[in-house]
Parts: sequence; C-alpha cells; structure tokens
Amino acid sequence: MIINRIIVHQDLYDEFVRKFAERVKQLPYGDQTDPKTVIGPLINERQLEKALDVIEQAKQDGIELIVEGKRVGNVLTPFVFAGADNNSKLAQTELFAPIAVIMKASTDQEAIDMANDTEYGLSSAVFTSDLEKGEQFALQIDSGMTHVNDQSVNDSPNIAFGGNKASGVGRFGNPWVVEEFTVTKWVSIQKQYRSYPF
Repeated sequence: MIINRIIVHQDLYDEFVRKFAERVKQLPYGDQTDPKTVIGPLINERQLEKALDVIEQAKQDGIELIVEGKRVGNVLTPFVFAGADNNSKLAQTELFAPIAVIMKASTDQEAIDMANDTEYGLSSAVFTSDLEKGEQFALQIDSGMTHVNDQSVNDSPNIAFGGNKASGVGRFGNPWVVEEFTVTKWVSIQKQYRSYPF
C-alpha cells in the first residue's frame, strides 16, 4: 500500500514539495528482508512496466519531475511529480508503485473535491492542526478508510479494511469479511407433525 496523490493547500505547497523531495531521496531501497529497507521490489515485471509507462507518459505530458528515480532490478526508487492536473492520467491511475503526485489546492473544499474526483477510493488521510475539521473532512472524502493525522496504510485484522468505488470488493477484517466469503442460508428441521391449513 502506498499513497500516490498528495493534495496540499497552496499556503504550504512550496515548503511541502521541498521537504518531501528531500526526505524521499533518503529512503533506503533494495532487499525487502532488510529491516532498514523502505522501498522494496514491485511484485512482477508487468507491474514494473505499468509504472514505467505511467512515468513516461507524465514526462511527455510535461508534468514537473521533482525527484527522478531509477530501476534497479524489480525495485523502482521513488519518483515525485509536482503540479499535476487532477484529470491527468498520472493523477487518475492507481499506481501501486513508489510514484508520488503532489497537487495544489487553493481551499479546503477544493482539496476535498480533488480527493473525490477519481474512480478510486481505497484509503486516504487528512493532516490538519484542527482535529474537529479533520474529522469533518474525513467524513466528506469518498474512500473506504480515512485517517486523520496518520498514515493512510493502516491495517488490522479486526477493522473493516476496504475501498469505495472501483477500489476493492467489500471489506476485509472480522466480522465484515465473513459476509464477503459466505452465503447465509436458513435450514430448518421439523420434528413434530405440523398441521397445514390446506
């Protein structure tokens, strides 16, 4: 799980882009069995090629590339784009790769509208100094999970994990997953004679 679209209020945008790029460049990558590794390999060649195609298209579309990653075997080091239009292929693709898209919003409502303007809705997060507003914003975002002032990749076996719209099929976690993998059926056994009215 990895967040791809990052929508930042215009007042914090430039500072965020600078600090985010600095941090991303420091992320260790490589062997996923090494506890220090943050960026491990993609699952297979097909997924890697899909990610590289999206990156190439974003470059051709003229979207600003802030951090240019590289391919090392099946590891893709992080790519960071800034200033993408929310309607671009880059912003509208579930990437499942270390590709970040930072976009600017002029108001809180515009940020919520941008977050919802996609066919996907797996997980999201809201970062704010106003927790009451954060909760209100979380309820307005059309995703299966929204975390306030926390990462968007939380998971627990007893919590409903799943997305809205084209992201996922139902919810995992007990008891929600039971409904997804079972069919309710009523079986009755009559042990005594029953008198019918006809």
